[in-house]
Amino acid sequence: MNYKLEVIDTPEYLRIVLSGVVDESNARKMMDDFVAALAESKHHRALVDSRPLQLQTSVLADYDSAAHTAKQLLGRKHAIANLTSPEKLDAERFFETVCVNRGMFLRIFTDEQDAIRFLVGKAT
Repeated sequence: MNYKLEVIDTPEYLRIVLSGVVDESNARKMMDDFVAALAESKHHRALVDSRPLQLQTSVLADYDSAAHTAKQLLGRKHAIANLTSPEKLDAERFFETVCVNRGMFLRIFTDEQDAIRFLVGKAT
């Protein structure tokens, strides 16, 4: 099983589209690739579209991936909006909680326009 990480550089933020399948064997690697894409970018804001991604992970793997990602981004000033589908909202909220409790500036959205407003500082 494999995932795909597509990086799109927009004028205001980095857009990362995650697709394919993430499972116990590749969850941490996918997050490492995500962190590397952030590090290579000039942007400090990222919209992560994980709607096409199929999650086949356990709660423990979700916790490990979130804690690992937050540790790698500790001290970096990135605003991250994660766009997800309603059926994955519970798993994504758990990921968000773990990351935020470790200092990441991350929010989960199901509406793309809300996510973009959050990133560009025009939240209502």
